[in-house]
Amino acid sequence: MKFPLACDAFPPVALAPEEREALQTLAERELADAVAQLDRHVLQDGGVVDRRRWKPLKTREHIAVYRERAAAAFHRQCHSPSSHNHSSTSSSDRSPESSF
Repeated sequence: MKFPLACDAFPPVALAPEEREALQTLAERELADAVAQLDRHVLQDGGVVDRRRWKPLKTREHIAVYRERAAAAFHRQCHSPSSHNHSSTSSSDRSPESSF
């Protein structure tokens, strides 16, 4: 898949070594979390997407992007143990496409 912008489309960003390391650690953590979620999905659901929960947005070169349906996100939020402590998380925080 070709990136739609030229390599020099964005100016370079100057970072202190600590900032660079913190961002690298964050990226590695996010990637590890995404891989763990995929592994759970394959093991628990056989890799099959629940179309009642996830709305397909786009497919390109054997990669599909989905958005969590609002009703499914609302239902999960209302029935999760964390909903009793009044914490909230928007569905966009849990969407698979947020990692793209």
